[in-house]
Amino acid sequence: MAKLPQLPKPGDVVAGRFRIIELLGSGGFGTVYKALQENVGREVAMKFLTPGVAKDPVNVERFRREAYHVSQLRHPNTITLYDYGQTEEGLIYMVMELLEGTSLADVIQDDGALDWPRASHVLIQVLKSLSEAHQRGLVHRDLKPENIFLSELFGEQDYVKVLDFGVAKMTMLDENDEGADEKLTKAGRIFGTPMYMAPEQACAEPITPATDVYALGLLVFEMMTGLPPVTGRNRMDVIHKQIRDPVPELTPDLAGTPLGKFIRKATEKKPEQRYHDAAEMLEALAHTLRAMNIVPRPRGATFPEISVTAIVPDGLDKLVDSDPDQTSLLPKVEDTPDETVNKVVKVPSAAIPTSHSVVVDEIEVDSKPTKPMPPPLPTKTKEANPDSGQFPTIERRSLADRLAKGERQEPAPASKPRYELPLIGRDNDVLKLSASVQEAVFANSGHILLLEGENGIGKSRVVHALKSNLRNLGIDVGVGYCRRRSMPMEAIREALADHFKIASAERALVEKTLKTELHRLGEYSEVEVERLVDFFRPRGDDSLMKPGTEEAGVLFAQLERVLVQLAQRRQWLLVIEDVQYADSATLAFLEYFAVTLRTQSVSIALMLTYRPEERHLNPNLEESLRTILSNIGASYTRYVVKRLKGRDLAMLLDSILNLEPRLKERVGWLSQGVPLHTIQIVRYLQDEGNLVQKKGRWSLKKGSPREIDLPPDLMDLMRLRIEQAMSRFAEKPGLRATLEWLAILGMRTPVELLSEVLGGSPQSLNDDLVSLRDQGIVRQALHQNLVCVEFDNSLLREAILHDLSERWANRRMHKAAAEKKIEFYKGRSMEVPLVEIAEHWRQAGEQEKYRDILFAAAQRSLNRQDLRGARDQYRELTTLLEESDDYTEMWAQAQLALAELAWKFGEFGLAEDRFKIAIQKRAAKGPELGRAYRGLGHLLIMQGRHKEAHDWYKNALDWAAKINDLPGTAKSLVGLSKIHLMTSDLRGEEHVSQQLVRMLPSLPQGEIAGKVYLHLAEVARRRGQLSKRRDHLVKARQEFERARHREGLSDALLALGNALMDPAMNEPDRLNEAGRMFRQALEVKKALGDRTGVAEAYRNLGQLEVELGNFESGIQLLNESLSLHSALGTLYYVAAVHNALGVAFLFMASYERAEEHMRKCLEIFQKLGDQIACSHVLMNLGELAINKGDIRSAQNLLRESRRMKESMGTNWAVYDIRNHMSIVSMWLGDFDESERMLQETLETVDERGTAEDRAIARSLMGLLRCFQSRLQLAALELGRARADAEDLGSEKVSKFCLACAAFYAGLTETESTFQALLAEIKDSSFLYTMERSVFLRFLEQLAIHTTENEKSRQTARLYHTTARFWIEFGQIEHGEQILRSAKKLESALNDTRNIQ
Repeated sequence: MAKLPQLPKPGDVVAGRFRIIELLGSGGFGTVYKALQENVGREVAMKFLTPGVAKDPVNVERFRREAYHVSQLRHPNTITLYDYGQTEEGLIYMVMELLEGTSLADVIQDDGALDWPRASHVLIQVLKSLSEAHQRGLVHRDLKPENIFLSELFGEQDYVKVLDFGVAKMTMLDENDEGADEKLTKAGRIFGTPMYMAPEQACAEPITPATDVYALGLLVFEMMTGLPPVTGRNRMDVIHKQIRDPVPELTPDLAGTPLGKFIRKATEKKPEQRYHDAAEMLEALAHTLRAMNIVPRPRGATFPEISVTAIVPDGLDKLVDSDPDQTSLLPKVEDTPDETVNKVVKVPSAAIPTSHSVVVDEIEVDSKPTKPMPPPLPTKTKEANPDSGQFPTIERRSLADRLAKGERQEPAPASKPRYELPLIGRDNDVLKLSASVQEAVFANSGHILLLEGENGIGKSRVVHALKSNLRNLGIDVGVGYCRRRSMPMEAIREALADHFKIASAERALVEKTLKTELHRLGEYSEVEVERLVDFFRPRGDDSLMKPGTEEAGVLFAQLERVLVQLAQRRQWLLVIEDVQYADSATLAFLEYFAVTLRTQSVSIALMLTYRPEERHLNPNLEESLRTILSNIGASYTRYVVKRLKGRDLAMLLDSILNLEPRLKERVGWLSQGVPLHTIQIVRYLQDEGNLVQKKGRWSLKKGSPREIDLPPDLMDLMRLRIEQAMSRFAEKPGLRATLEWLAILGMRTPVELLSEVLGGSPQSLNDDLVSLRDQGIVRQALHQNLVCVEFDNSLLREAILHDLSERWANRRMHKAAAEKKIEFYKGRSMEVPLVEIAEHWRQAGEQEKYRDILFAAAQRSLNRQDLRGARDQYRELTTLLEESDDYTEMWAQAQLALAELAWKFGEFGLAEDRFKIAIQKRAAKGPELGRAYRGLGHLLIMQGRHKEAHDWYKNALDWAAKINDLPGTAKSLVGLSKIHLMTSDLRGEEHVSQQLVRMLPSLPQGEIAGKVYLHLAEVARRRGQLSKRRDHLVKARQEFERARHREGLSDALLALGNALMDPAMNEPDRLNEAGRMFRQALEVKKALGDRTGVAEAYRNLGQLEVELGNFESGIQLLNESLSLHSALGTLYYVAAVHNALGVAFLFMASYERAEEHMRKCLEIFQKLGDQIACSHVLMNLGELAINKGDIRSAQNLLRESRRMKESMGTNWAVYDIRNHMSIVSMWLGDFDESERMLQETLETVDERGTAEDRAIARSLMGLLRCFQSRLQLAALELGRARADAEDLGSEKVSKFCLACAAFYAGLTETESTFQALLAEIKDSSFLYTMERSVFLRFLEQLAIHTTENEKSRQTARLYHTTARFWIEFGQIEHGEQILRSAKKLESALNDTRNIQ
């Protein structure tokens, strides 16, 4: 039977260009992966047909047809197909766009019914997608919520993609396809999902577009109500209801309404009584929405569905002026202000190609700004009335003013100017954009790239880097900038002027240059040249754009011609920056040119950048963007330049100035990852001289990071945004109070809470929030199932809070906020946000309440394993307590918590100091004192200070006994046992372990029991009791899961994964399962901030990669682990990583580097006094010496390793040592000693060794029997060895057993078996722990020793077989030399026989 192809694994490359990243999901029919298309740097979704399913040709054909159907569809609301094919191994795949979002099914499952405007918005897009499909004669046949995907585009949360055309059916077949669908649906097979299945579909009758209409009718019902459209006892019951019963059963709020009638008509039993297809249904939907006054709106949108006017009859577009649902936070779309004056330019239809899907009749050109600008803020406020509601501003003083008053100005630390800073965190963005541009322009396919990002995020720097990259590749780049109140088409003019090098030229030079350049491009008349000169240097009256002229349309066509001809000479990227400021003429041209890109083969791509928070500045923007994308079809890509976070944000901060960690965190939080704001904040701290350098890092000279002043210019910018909003809505006197209370209540506030605080009518509050959101001050969010409002930028809130802090009302407001929040959350049985409450009490001046709530918040954070949050809160608490000289039990608990957190974060010196201070201050009482003793002991063990650690653990044990603390006793015993293990005090360790085992039944279940089991597992490992180790680990995992103790559970997962890597465990798919456990543990360790745990996860993952033969990635992980452990000072683990690296380099045949790491490892273990660990490293050095050919050294190292293990009574790896000692004895010709050791091993290995040890011993015994000419015994042992190896599933063991069996086959002249076995091992570089060439030398030495003892025809055959091994493995010259020795021996034997 042919072996089925295997699905790819993460890291595999498919079809030479798709690298698998991770599994996204799988079902019975297919498996979907996230992958990277490496040649263009694009992330995609790869769907593979399941290999078992692919055995059925019908399934293969259906998969192919899905790819074909999707490839024919171009609508933006249909998922895009990039590729389809079959791998060399036979895997069939398709490559699609990668979507980020969620399915409609998940939305309904999580949130219930959609509000009707949102449901209408989703349905419109589904119908648009299906209209194209139905027009092409394609019926989906499996429409359901799972196949409707909601993603994000232009800030909308509900951009629809219709998925899974796998069971789609063509209703208009070509002649060549006649009967094709019948082959896929023969024998009455029914395709689809019963809950959404039309009656004709259930009865296997002919399918029409009305079949999809039926499913959509049911889908509309489910979206509007959140209820399943049809229910039944089983699938057949549901199908019978679809055939005979009127479904769905309309709810009272739908029955009798136009929407109810719409659903009922869509779900008629007879297809001819339904809407004919999606297009007709879409038209009916438009009438229905108008009748019910429903405005389609996506979730979180500022505006209604912009494209509604394109799909509904005339008049419905007026609905956008109607009021939304009163409970909605969505805004009204207001009329254009009277101050705006619009000019209109007529464009003749002849000037626009007939292939364009949108005909532009008029182009609106804004000659004035669309919004009146408020007056600038004053730079100084003489006196602020505390209750006036006005925002005072900061008085700015120049350096000269300060010096004149005798103030000293200290030099600020040096940092780089903004544009000299490296472009951090954007490499991937530039790479992806560059790849997309290259793919488009070199394929002449035309493409639009949308680059989205807020102000200050770094879009222009990305464009600058992209421009540099592309020009190095021979691609020309023209960049134009849209600006407020700029001339019409200024950005297009600027981009082309940059290319022609006429940006600053006078009109005469422009005319001369254009004549020359245009002549090179083609034939241009004088009139055409003059028109282009007028475009680049407009006359005073701007004649090209006068209302009522036809010049605009002619100009569009001429610019299109120039761009196309330029692209014929050289690939081109046209970049239009800040398109949110674009005038209507520019937008109209972009709409026009998008059609050119779609319909003509041009080597040009178009990139548009814009700021989503400023969309409201241009009322035409969203509609124009939709039109542009509709005109280009599927050939567009959207990129979002996101805020920096994590390592990238830290790197940016470090590149500006090396700040101390807490200050760095604060600046990062305030800037929210916006690079420009980050730079401004750091520069302000420099300029104010508030930074001082300590130990190479900059910290605040005064004050805490939480209270740092922010740059006045940045704050003024935030205030300006706020004042603009206030002036725009001057008729709303309560708007400022709403905004102030929002700032007081927090970054994110539930709307209901805000309503309770403010009082007043919900409608008034709703109007205020809509106004604030219109201006980009706040946005709507969902948190803990509560509708919330949050600030768009934390700096907006900081500016308000700064001004409020100077008012008398500030304390009163914070006190009210604390009381209201407690009442609000407790009243809803929700968790009270303690950190927020604590801050309110601090601002209110209530110190005792602040202290108590802060302590509770820190404890909660610690219990939740939010270690960083707990650390910050405990630090704040200890500072507060120490300022009041309050060294009570609360201070002791906070100090101990900070000490434990410090060692978890790798700050061992700080941790030791905190433990000792807690003990010396005598603030720790009862169990807390024992906790301090144990904490010190554990910390000292990690640093190898065993004697000190023993003393502290002894103190802890005595104290626990004194206060009758049973958990404390158990933890102290675990610490003492660890010390005994590491110092090879076996007697002491045995005594303590027995005490722990006796205590287990009386210990409380959960964390304490889990830690004891975890330690007993380590004891069992060092004793070589692998089965007992596994049992203890399973129990430890159960205890930690019971206690929901994430840290302990992650430790158990690491140990369990490590146990699975031992071949003796003999479990199916053990290595994959081990990898899963390691990765799961790594995620937990990262989340907890446990740097030691992260380093250990890397070590285990690295060892796994080495075991799998992935040496490069394995060594990379191990080096990462070594770097972390070295920084932390965890000596034991540093040694363990060196050992792992030594083993890795051994199997890479890099012997010098292997020995270097092993020697370092041995040195550290000797320093720590860990004799068991030392014995293990000596064994590895012995294996290394064998591969280096230093057999005597290997013998000495292995003997010492065995002596140490036997003296300590451990079986850990003893039989591995004995097997290697047998190899050494055979190599040295001591066959009797080798036989004796192997015989002893085989007699006792089942009791104390592993299955791997037994398989290797049997193979060695079989090989030895071959050289002893005892072939029957050899066959017996080698057969058993191969059976053992197959059960183990270990490749390195299996290959060694096969090699020994191959030697026997060659010796006995069973040629076919010999060749088959050799074929299986030829690709192996290592056989067991011997490099292949070493194994060949090993065979040669055995043959030499055998010949020295006895010269016979059997020994000659041994020479022949050994020679064949050398030759078969490519060592022909040496193999022939051995053959000559064999022939010489045979000749001598013949001569002796003739004499006799």
